[in-house]
Amino acid sequence: MVCVGPSSIDRQGLFATQEIKKGTRIIQYLGDKISKAEGAKRAAAGNAYIFELNERYDIDGKALTNLARYVNHSCDPNCEIHTTAHTIWVVALRRIRAGEELSYNYGY
Repeated sequence: MVCVGPSSIDRQGLFATQEIKKGTRIIQYLGDKISKAEGAKRAAAGNAYIFELNERYDIDGKALTNLARYVNHSCDPNCEIHTTAHTIWVVALRRIRAGEELSYNYGY
């Protein structure tokens, strides 16, 4: 459903390999579940892949097996983040065409 490739946004990005319907859970953001304190420490050390899971925990998505880490920021995104009690998902905001780069708004 997705593959990593060269991005016009930032070096590498994640791209749809087929059409994706609006509302589809595309990919889970994977990584170690860590405390907020550890997340802050790793972020301060330059880790750009810390993602908030909830008020107590973060996910460190630095592992190369976490393809969701390649989804880039856009002010006009085609995806959004859905968080459950234990997982973070990248979800299609609209129909995404094959070959289109996936993006979401980080909120800053």
